[in-house]
Amino acid sequence: MQLQNQSKGDYRFFLIAVMIFSVFGFISGGDFYGYYEGYESAYKIGRGHWEPFYNYLLEVLPYGYYYWRFVIWGLSSILLVLTFKRLNTPPFLSCFIFIIILIFYFPAPRNTLGYVALYYSITYIIKPAKNKSISCVIGAIGILISATLHKSMPLYTAILLCSFFPMKKWMYVASLCAFPILYKVFHEISLYVLNADIGGEQFQTVGTSYLERENFHEMGIGGYIRLLIERLPLILFLYYCITNILKHKITDKSTIVFTNNTYWLMYLSCLFFNQDTSSFLSPRFWDASLYPLALALPFAIFHKQDRIIRVGLYLIIISNILYKIMYPIYKI
Repeated sequence: MQLQNQSKGDYRFFLIAVMIFSVFGFISGGDFYGYYEGYESAYKIGRGHWEPFYNYLLEVLPYGYYYWRFVIWGLSSILLVLTFKRLNTPPFLSCFIFIIILIFYFPAPRNTLGYVALYYSITYIIKPAKNKSISCVIGAIGILISATLHKSMPLYTAILLCSFFPMKKWMYVASLCAFPILYKVFHEISLYVLNADIGGEQFQTVGTSYLERENFHEMGIGGYIRLLIERLPLILFLYYCITNILKHKITDKSTIVFTNNTYWLMYLSCLFFNQDTSSFLSPRFWDASLYPLALALPFAIFHKQDRIIRVGLYLIIISNILYKIMYPIYKI
């Protein structure tokens, strides 16, 4: 089954809503204020510790934090909507997926622009237009541009390209069986990298600062329960997609690629989880996995089978969203 002709509809409301929500940083947490402080400091000295594109905006735009955010998250919103449109996802479903998957993360980091640029570009390769050569060229150029929008983008690009290789059931089983061994190996590698000169002093300083801010060891049992509540619905969505792909109920190429991409990003997130020296990488891989998951869901949602399962997943994740909104209010 294809989502053909499903993209008919007006995306303008969805685009404007996402843009306003993201530019003004509603429920984006400390990132919004962190970037504000960074912007003010960077404006005084003429550049920040960001990639060249963001410093270029600092130079050419008039003074004002919201001008800077408007260009970055405005472009991000446009590319996100265009990506959903290229995948024939109707506006109402695009809005629904944004709310249940991306609403807490999309307005937060600047590499949001890198993510959406990457996935928008890859759609030209997965779902090329009539002239496949031109589509592939557009996709390749877009991928190269996305790699300049954040230092981490080349790694995410490599993982996405590896996701084009089809996954079999035995591969999932083998990867899960190998997890305990790889977890120990990653611990030793990350310990060596952080203690050695690899990456330079700046890399070590940044890594240590992230580690101090995001140390899962200090969460306690309540923190682990909260993390389980937040992540379990997304894991169930991924499991739903994987099982339907393995049963050949889902044959759409884009859904398969994005599902594979989600799996490997979540897998890497788990490998770094609670590591003594590299746990700060775990939430970054997890957050990155939300984009391909959001793009994989439309086809699965349109399946007529397993409707009760889907409704159950929706209820779980909506409850999760309400919990994430109410929890900070409860702590006040």
